[in-house]
Amino acid sequence: MEDLRKCHGIKFRCKISGIAAEGVISVIKNAVYLCQNEMQAADTPEKLGYRHGWWVHIPIRKSWEEALASADVRDFKLLGDYVETIETTHFLTI
Repeated sequence: MEDLRKCHGIKFRCKISGIAAEGVISVIKNAVYLCQNEMQAADTPEKLGYRHGWWVHIPIRKSWEEALASADVRDFKLLGDYVETIETTHFLTI
């Protein structure tokens, strides 16, 4: 799985505490938030147009899959053409 700290603005789909959610990843000062409209769990500084954020602890000695599971996130998937989105995001930040 990609390092989610490099996925700011990328759309995702998952289940948070068993609730289906879609949204966008927000990365602020190396913290990862899943911005979506279903579940509130973190005071997210930049929600990118969504109502809520779900904080994912950055893994130190475990994988992103384990970090997501620890945050009660299941069936996580990045949506769309990941490479194209990263290139567009990079282009817009120059």
